Amino acid sequence: MKNKKQAGNSIQPLFSHPDNRYNFELFYKYLSQTQVHGGFVLCKGMPAERNRILSFFQYDSLMGRIHLIDMVNPLIDTIGLQETIAAAHEKIGDQRDIFFIYNIEDCIERLNAGERDFFERLNLIRDFFMRYSSVFVFFMTEWLVKEMIRHAFDFYDWIKLTFSFIPEEEEKKLLQAMPGIETQKYSDPQEKIKYLQTKIEKIKDKQRRLPLLRDIGTLYYQIGDYNLALQYTIETVDILEMSPDKQTDDLAAAYNNISQIYLAMGQLDRALEFQLKALKIRKSVLDPNHPDLAQSYNNAAMIYRAMGQQVRALKFLLKALKILESVLAPNHPDFAVPYHNLSTFCNDMKNYPAALGYAEKAVAIMQKIFPNGHPKLDIIKKNRDRIKTLV
Repeated sequence: MKNKKQAGNSIQPLFSHPDNRYNFELFYKYLSQTQVHGGFVLCKGMPAERNRILSFFQYDSLMGRIHLIDMVNPLIDTIGLQETIAAAHEKIGDQRDIFFIYNIEDCIERLNAGERDFFERLNLIRDFFMRYSSVFVFFMTEWLVKEMIRHAFDFYDWIKLTFSFIPEEEEKKLLQAMPGIETQKYSDPQEKIKYLQTKIEKIKDKQRRLPLLRDIGTLYYQIGDYNLALQYTIETVDILEMSPDKQTDDLAAAYNNISQIYLAMGQLDRALEFQLKALKIRKSVLDPNHPDLAQSYNNAAMIYRAMGQQVRALKFLLKALKILESVLAPNHPDFAVPYHNLSTFCNDMKNYPAALGYAEKAVAIMQKIFPNGHPKLDIIKKNRDRIKTLV
């Protein structure tokens, strides 16, 4: 049996790149601190770098506190992840352990869920992790981190630290020698688009093409190519509208995406048209208190505001808030942004007392989430302080 390694003499052979060695040393020291209390940590890098880190800890003294959760062995979704973590804590009680969560990219692909669906579901169980004192380390590629920011920003906002690892020279040579290597599809949006376009050419069934078309449209939107984003998203709508049951939340989500593309293009009338289509479907197929319905009301409110229709915008935003109030605790973090938006809306309408009231609520919630000096908290505070001078 190999002797347990110590951080001081094992970092050198683990990584050769000085930035990687430095970041790994910080990562190791952070996990070694006995006073570390819970939260999310992100390790960003390619699978080869992740595997180096996992191999290191296999023989390290910290391994006694580490739980490995491979999302594809066995294949689990976010509910399975939640159940695995809960089961582990039934055994360890209040002990502050470390959970390494990895192979998320392969998990998403095998589930055929798409990045959006996966991260939206992960966002829904964010508060679950906060029940425990353990540290949850998520290993992701840079591309997947961008998808998390796009579809689960609230979850991403709660990440305490990010440690980035770049490809070592041998991995760079391997990628250059094997341009079709599987991991390359996650390197950047353009590479991901090429990969998905190659994959979709082999699929004739329209329903199986749907998630790929949607993802390509999302990628083009992300890199600012709105014309191609619109082209691929409209193709998803064409397929969904041909299905026997047209009134589905999938179609509503596609209409919402088209609306967001038109909004980015500055075509407000078209953006509103498709957002109202999404809202109409969601009102007919979803529970009256469903978060997706609140999203449609909120998105429509933002468009109305951009069009200068402040009264109608405020009406829709209040409907979104009413839904959130029915399903969330009064001081839930998800209220911070709606309260801030309501504050700016009321300020635009020169209703300064109401604007100040919502601004105070937003600050009270944000102070529980972010430390003093955090940019997001500073923005909310500055808005409140500015309104105070107008009351």
